[in-house]
Amino acid sequence: MPLVETHPGFHGIYPLPDSRDTFAARARLAEIAERTLDFQYYI
Repeated sequence: MPLVETHPGFHGIYPLPDSRDTFAARARLAEIAERTLDFQYYI
């Protein structure tokens, strides 16, 4: 995976602790999605 290889130490996960930020991020991703949404939640 070229992007992973060129950015060692970065994993693409960015936790959002504030519920308003998480809602805004999900809403924006839903707006720009072309097909489906794939989210992971950690409780």
